[in-house]
Amino acid sequence: MIVPPVSRRRRGALGLLAAALLTAGCAGSPTTAASATGSSASADVAASSSPATTSSGTGQNPAGGSGGTTGSPAFLAQALSAAQQMSSVRGEITVQAGDAGAEKQVASGTFTGSQAGGRMQALSSDLTIAAKSQEVTIKMLYVDGKAYVGGDALLKELKIDKPWLEITSQSDNPQIAALGQQLESMRQGVGAEQIEKMQQAMVSSTEIGPEDVDGTPTTHYQVVIDIRKSLEALGSAAPSIPAGADIPDTIPTDLWLDAQGRMIKTQVEQQASGQRLVTTVHALAYDEPIDITAPDPAEVSTG
Repeated sequence: MIVPPVSRRRRGALGLLAAALLTAGCAGSPTTAASATGSSASADVAASSSPATTSSGTGQNPAGGSGGTTGSPAFLAQALSAAQQMSSVRGEITVQAGDAGAEKQVASGTFTGSQAGGRMQALSSDLTIAAKSQEVTIKMLYVDGKAYVGGDALLKELKIDKPWLEITSQSDNPQIAALGQQLESMRQGVGAEQIEKMQQAMVSSTEIGPEDVDGTPTTHYQVVIDIRKSLEALGSAAPSIPAGADIPDTIPTDLWLDAQGRMIKTQVEQQASGQRLVTTVHALAYDEPIDITAPDPAEVSTG
């Protein structure tokens, strides 16, 4: 998972959807909240993001790699192989803000995805995001090559009178078009495509060592991601960066892999307007039977 620098201010349900898209990427690739929401969100971008200092651990790398490496290390190759073989994933996501030891949860939710041929075919996510006195639940769905969003507050703001809105980057509405682009980059941030793009954008990696994640033995790594290379890896799905936006060159991402190379947890810590943000994605289960279906066409607005 690669989490982008975030905007300082978000207004209304569209602004909260930007936060959802940025964190749901299980997530995602470096973008700005402003690029996801057009005029509904601030174009201000937090500029600071300081990589954590790490050192090589003494535990065994399940892929045979070592700490402090550059290039594409063996553990990412093993993670890619594991991701290509998975049929589904189910997990949860949380975003916390505040100083260490005094964090406040500002977003949480769940996601499920199904994959075939190393590509995510369907993805469903429900996220609840809190901002000041406002708390909004937003649903996101990708299935049969189409993307949808739902949620009462969001659809009310967009003046949509049906339960779902189909999102496409070709929409005449610039806000909807930007959301369509962002949803596609979110889809590419899950499963095997996530690892492929991480390999293309990685600057360096460090093995920290063995750790237990909720009863699962894992090995903890940190990779440093070049934001602009990550955007290049997304190709046409990459959202544009607003002119003059000051973004960090790199963002460190922590990964916890099990003995099979599967991602059990990812975590990113960054600074936004002097505030510490920590985004965590935890995979709870792989290869379960899941059924993600498209909404009834009668319940879908095309905007």
